[in-house]
Amino acid sequence: PRDWSSDVCSSDLHVLAIAGDTGVDLFFVLSGYLIYGGLLTRRTSFRSHLRRRARRIYPVFVVVLGIYLVLAMLLPNLGKLPVDRADAFAYVVANLLLLPGVFPITPIITVAWSLSFEALFYLTVPLVAHGFDLQCRTSSQRSTGLVGLALGIGLTTAIFSIVYSFGYGFFASGN
Repeated sequence: PRDWSSDVCSSDLHVLAIAGDTGVDLFFVLSGYLIYGGLLTRRTSFRSHLRRRARRIYPVFVVVLGIYLVLAMLLPNLGKLPVDRADAFAYVVANLLLLPGVFPITPIITVAWSLSFEALFYLTVPLVAHGFDLQCRTSSQRSTGLVGLALGIGLTTAIFSIVYSFGYGFFASGN
């Protein structure tokens, strides 16, 4: 007889994984909308914008990271820290700077990759908004520009993806 429980459990976990991925995507879209809208309605300096964002992200992140580091010292065989102290220090600093996720660094706290992308968003959106003077543009000009930017990024990504896949396959075969 077949054990259907593993199939049911597997499909339930798959549904939960999809829901979780969708939740993260929804969070990013909502967060992006709110941050972008806030930048357009308020005149604020880049420094003050980053300071406000850091106050929202860092306190809880640093506490959780601190707890993890204490546990990693108490149970070193279960931690992700490198054995070499200099490597461990560099790894912790990279995580404090929220570099994992944006760069190929394994995060100490697995879910912190999303904070890395959020921090990158906090850095780039004000630069784009101020760089293109979006506060002085009409809503239709902003929409057209953002759609054009998204299409440009999508097209560039698709082209590089195609070129890479053909180039990689060609070079990998030794031709």
